[in-house]
This record gives sequence, C-alpha cells and structure tokens, in this order.
Amino acid sequence: MADSHSMFRIYRWLVTTLLPLELQRDDQAGRSVALAMGIGVTMAVATVSSVATRGPNPQAVGLAVGTVLTFASVGLVWLTRKPWVVASATILACYLPVTWVIWTGFGPVGPAAIGQPLLVVFGYVTGGRRGALFALALAVAQAAALLLALRQGWTFREPDEGYAMLFQVTITLVTVLVTVVLDVYEQSRMRATAEASAAYEALSEVHVQANQARDAAVRASRAKSIFLANMSHELRTPLNAIIGYAELLEEDLPDDSAQSDLRRIHDAGRHLLELVNDVLDMSRIEADRLMLAPADFDLRELLADLEGRLIPAAQQRGNRLAIDVLDEPLVLHADRLRVDQVLTNLLSNAIKFTERGEVVVEVHPEAEAVRIDVVDSGRGMDEALQARCFRPFEQAHGASAGRDQGGTGLGLAISHQLMEAMGGDLSVASVLGEGSRFTLRLPVAGGPVRPAASP
Repeated sequence: MADSHSMFRIYRWLVTTLLPLELQRDDQAGRSVALAMGIGVTMAVATVSSVATRGPNPQAVGLAVGTVLTFASVGLVWLTRKPWVVASATILACYLPVTWVIWTGFGPVGPAAIGQPLLVVFGYVTGGRRGALFALALAVAQAAALLLALRQGWTFREPDEGYAMLFQVTITLVTVLVTVVLDVYEQSRMRATAEASAAYEALSEVHVQANQARDAAVRASRAKSIFLANMSHELRTPLNAIIGYAELLEEDLPDDSAQSDLRRIHDAGRHLLELVNDVLDMSRIEADRLMLAPADFDLRELLADLEGRLIPAAQQRGNRLAIDVLDEPLVLHADRLRVDQVLTNLLSNAIKFTERGEVVVEVHPEAEAVRIDVVDSGRGMDEALQARCFRPFEQAHGASAGRDQGGTGLGLAISHQLMEAMGGDLSVASVLGEGSRFTLRLPVAGGPVRPAASP
C-alpha cells in the first residue's frame, strides 16, 4: 500500500507540474501525461539495454527516436487541451519505433510485437474509447501486415545470444509500466468514486430538505384552504340575512327612491355572495373537501330552468339566448347542482362578454356521454389567454376585459375542476373578436346516455 501511495504521489506531481491549471483536476488528462512519461522512460531504458547488449544497432536508434517523440507528445496537452489527443499521440509515437524494431529485428516473435496489445489497454485507460480504438486500429493493421509478410515469405532476424536478456528486460519494463498505469487508474477511480459518493450524499440531503419544504408548503396550503372554507361559510350567513332583509323591505316600502337603494343593496349582496361562494368552492377543491352528490336528473329540465333564469340578463345586453331544449327527456347521472353551476357560469360569461349578439347552447348525445357546447359571438380570446383561462384568478376574456365586468377569475377554474371531479372535461376554442365555444362532456355512469321515459 505504501508503494501504491508513492506511485500516486509521483503521478500527482506529474499532473501539477506538466498540466495546464484547468486540466489538473481531469483524471483522464493526468493519466495521459502519466502514460507518455511512463512509455518514454520505458523506451529510454529499452534503448540503453539494446545498446548495452548488442552495441549500436538500428533498433536502438528507432527506440531513441520513439523516446523523444513520446516525451514530446506531452506538449500537445498545452496546444489542444484534449487528453485523448495526447494519449493517441503517445501511442503513435510508440508505434513508429516499435514498428521499425519489429520489421528490422525479430518480427512477430520479438518482445516489441508481443507487447503491442498492451497499448490498447493503455489507450483505454488514458484516452478513453477514442484512445482504445486508435490503438486497436494500429495493432490490427500491424498484425495484418505481419501475417501478409509471412505468407509472402518475408524473413526476419534470427534470435542471437542477447535475445533472451533483451526479451526479459522488455517484458519486465512493460509489466512495471502496466502496473503503474493500472494503479494510477485505480487511484483515480477510487477518488472519483469518493467524490461521487460525497456529491450523492449532498444531493440526498438537499432532496430531503426539498421534500420537507414541499410537505410544509402542502400543509400550509391546506391550512389556508381550510381557513378560507370556514371563513367563507361564516360570511355567507350574514350575507344571506342582508339579502333576505333587502328583499323584504323591497316588498314593504312603496317609495321609488327607497326601492332603488334597496335594489342596489340586494344586487351588491348577491354579487358578494357569489364571490364568497366561488372562494368557498375553490378552497374546498384545494383542500380535497369537495363533496359530490350524483343522481339521475333530466337534462332538459335543467336547460329549461337555465333559460328562464338567464333570458333577462341576455336581453339587458341586447343578446339572443337560444338553448337547444331537447324534444324528449335525457337522463344523466351526475351532481345536478354542480352541472347547473358550471352551465350557469359558462352562460353568464358568454352573456357578459357578448353585446348585441347571440349565445347558443347545443346538446349532442354521444355513445357514453353527452356533449354540451356553449357558443357566443362575443369578444373571443387569443391563444395565450385560452391556454391559461382555466387557471385560478385568470379573467376568461383578458385582464382588462375581465375587470370591466367584475368577477374574481375563479369561475372557469372552478368549472374545470368540477368537470374533472365528475369524470368529465371542459375545453375551449375561440377566435379573438369572433367569439368562443366552451365544450363540456359528461360521462354517464352505468351505461350510455338514455332517453327518459315519457311522463
């Protein structure tokens, strides 16, 4: 273990000495430099060994040239800032003299040829996939050339007296180099694993804190919704009393001026009550306290009630209200009060934002549901407004257009939530300046929509 740490300290010294500052924390760059220096030192020792055992020879010259090229490849890290380029250059600088040694020396049975596959390992450790593929391509090309040469009768040098010693020295150097490179790789891997573990632990802690913050926000939101639900309920009681007394006084007082004032009180009270009801519904939905009471009811009767209630409002704005009242009863299984609320909201909006036009309700029975379209020829909406009109506190027909008609911007949001709660959906299609079409679909529990029995 002490030797391993010593080699790693040498590796870190090479990294801090030879690498640019921005690459000193890049393990692949460090391994590329370590490979270049290690192969350079190995080739230098092999050059000396070749000269010592055989005297000056062509192979020793090739090894010396390779030593210089290998050390020179380290400079590429300053030019390219790419570790795989340095690794590939080092491998190429090694292959050139090795190829010379192979073809002028002992051929495929020499130590230089036997050590070729190890460069693929070095290429992967130091240059990643690119370095490995580059070294593999060189090794395959070299092997193919040697096989072809052997088939053509090419002759290589026969081993001499110094061959055994040269072979052992080369194999020993390559083994040491492999050990050093793999040890450096392992140390780098362990450090990277430790850093990744520390980052994962930090991320886990942040994740836990985020979950705690989310849970706190959910609790706060539910507490707010419960508070609003309770407060809205408390407000409805005095408002109903105000509206009721205003209606009684309107019947008892004959004075026209008093009647006008009482009507204003009555209208303001009803408007305030509608706002409170909207807030109450939205808070119930957000607090998951919305209660539905599905039952069979006749859609025709509901539409007739709506027509009777809303014709006066339509006439005040010069609109024609046309509701497609069916020829025969049509029974749905849903919460009649909530369906009435949704349709009332859609029709009220259509009347409110249409002037001297028409508002039409179309009913289309389908296989397992009924589709109801509320169509108006009013202001319409652009695409951006259509995309957000079902969000809370968004005015359906634009901020300025919504404010001039009053409202909280909750009506469409509540209607959309109610339709989803009943298993249906609510959508809109609109053209600015031409009108809007709101489409709601109500599924029918227990089977297809069916006509009711005639009374």
